[in-house]
Amino acid sequence: LEEAEEVAPRRRPSLLLIVLVVLLLLALAALFWYRSASAAVTIAPPPASVNEHPFDDEVIPLATGATDQNAAAVQALPVSAEASYSVQGQVLSETLSPAGRAHGVITIINTIEQPIQLPAGTEFIAANPQGQEVRFTLDVDATVPPAVTTRSLTGVSTTYGTIDVAITARSPGSASNVGENSIKQMLIPGQQPISSDSSILIRHGPIGGGSEELQRIVTNDDVQRVLGEALTGLYNAGVQALRSQIDEARQGIDLASLHPNPEELGSPENYEPPIVEPPAGQPVDPNNPTFTVTVKATFRALATPRDRQVSDQLQTVVPQHFSQSGALPCGPGEQPAFNVSNWNWDGARLTIDGAIACTPRQGIAPETLARVREAIRGRSRAEAAARLEELQRQGLIGGYQLPDKDRLPGLDLLLTVNVERSVASPAPSPQPTHEAAP
Repeated sequence: LEEAEEVAPRRRPSLLLIVLVVLLLLALAALFWYRSASAAVTIAPPPASVNEHPFDDEVIPLATGATDQNAAAVQALPVSAEASYSVQGQVLSETLSPAGRAHGVITIINTIEQPIQLPAGTEFIAANPQGQEVRFTLDVDATVPPAVTTRSLTGVSTTYGTIDVAITARSPGSASNVGENSIKQMLIPGQQPISSDSSILIRHGPIGGGSEELQRIVTNDDVQRVLGEALTGLYNAGVQALRSQIDEARQGIDLASLHPNPEELGSPENYEPPIVEPPAGQPVDPNNPTFTVTVKATFRALATPRDRQVSDQLQTVVPQHFSQSGALPCGPGEQPAFNVSNWNWDGARLTIDGAIACTPRQGIAPETLARVREAIRGRSRAEAAARLEELQRQGLIGGYQLPDKDRLPGLDLLLTVNVERSVASPAPSPQPTHEAAP
């Protein structure tokens, strides 16, 4: 008897545990059944009930200090830096180019009784055998003596003043070579041109020395070939220069705010004119035919707290900004939704573009919700879609989204209808196409 009494208490807990396990399994089965059998449909109010209010160049203030916790301002610090980058290029081809300049000595004859002062740089204008104008310059200052007239019992005689001077063609090449006595004008700085064979006579033999030779000349094509590499390096140098101005343990450069960005560097107005050495049009050392291109620009950007870039902050800042400024266009009973389509930091202002959508809080009337439930309750997915499209054509709803189920539940308990501001309706199934065999 004592043994029976000891066995009985042991069996009671075991039975209770079995009951609890069965109840738990039943609850889990019911939950699984409910989740698998239930469905949620999302619909949107008709577009006519949503008022869009666009805005452009709306200025958002910056909170630049750690103590400034204005919820309607973006936490960001403006930074700017100058950067430069150089790359080396190589002239690949040789070009027959003007090299030597024509030079020689001419004789100037003065027929008047006054000396003529000729400063260095005085020009002598001639024509080459092809009829092209060629200009020579006086190498050093010179003075043409005056003509001297003497009188005697036998008569009067005049001795002209003469001088031989060296001249050099302004431009190189064989086109600067001219024939005998081809100089017809002299141009003293600040004076009118003087024609030869007037008060001044200019005599000379052929003047030569102009020539061409094969050279490696820096061309614009050579510069363009390495400019892209230079601009890529300039952008990276600009980012590094901006980072050097902040505490990177606490801040980061928001690259979306950086100007000029890689796309903008494709336009020459966003960086200084490239410095080319030797300049385009000049020859390079034939033993080392290289040149250098240096590009410079001033970069500006916003430094934000780490993991809080401008676009992330705008999600909370923009609603606060419009609410605090009193510029919220939504009326009583309307729910505002903010869409920032674009923002820009120009180095002085942070501006945003976008729109505010004002949606009535009761965007869909109760009777319309009842019609939606009637349209989908117990229907196949295709039937529900057709009936919802009809409600959409009637202007009662703006869009819908059905769950991925072949058939929707027939009990309201298992149907959930959610209302959102905007829902993209599913696109119609594509029709099969047939391509002709080649």
